[in-house]
Amino acid sequence: MEIILNFSDEAFTAIANIIIDENIQVNDFSFILNDGLIISEITCNHKQIDYDILSTSTPVFRPLSKTVLLKSDDYIHSITVTYSGTVAFSIETRSCWHNIITRDIKSLSFYSVWYPQDTSIAITHDKVVILNGRDYFVVKGEYNEDNDVWEYGGKGYDPFNIVVYRKSILQTISNQLMNVYFIDDSIKAQAEKSIGV
Repeated sequence: MEIILNFSDEAFTAIANIIIDENIQVNDFSFILNDGLIISEITCNHKQIDYDILSTSTPVFRPLSKTVLLKSDDYIHSITVTYSGTVAFSIETRSCWHNIITRDIKSLSFYSVWYPQDTSIAITHDKVVILNGRDYFVVKGEYNEDNDVWEYGGKGYDPFNIVVYRKSILQTISNQLMNVYFIDDSIKAQAEKSIGV
């Protein structure tokens, strides 16, 4: 799965491209997605397809999520899900822990169900592409200046836990073993102490 992300100040739009191995012959596919995200379109084998929201549930350590089912007359080889919204932490609903979506910081984790999860068929998690990247820094990401995108994933670590900082406010303290990223001078002393500066 490859996800293309476009952030606004407090939300995002995403396109999840899912490829199913051609040796697998299935006519239906299901996944869960955070219930607060709005699906605008799903295509199957490059054609728009209807889908059903079967139910909502609260998976372990994750917020209320909808189960989405799509069925096709043909075998399913590719699926594209276009969706948008926010999964920022909410104290009122006690959901989306460790997720932030502000103008200066974006942090998305597995536990917010911000991308299709619990798929009915095992799929490869590959990478995330973050559009309009020149103003940002993505931890463990690689910036492609020609396309103005950050690419994250495909390096043997989970590509769906993302931390993004606005470059204009980012501060970094480093030693040979690690980098500490922060935006607030009030924690600079702790950052320096943590790496022995």
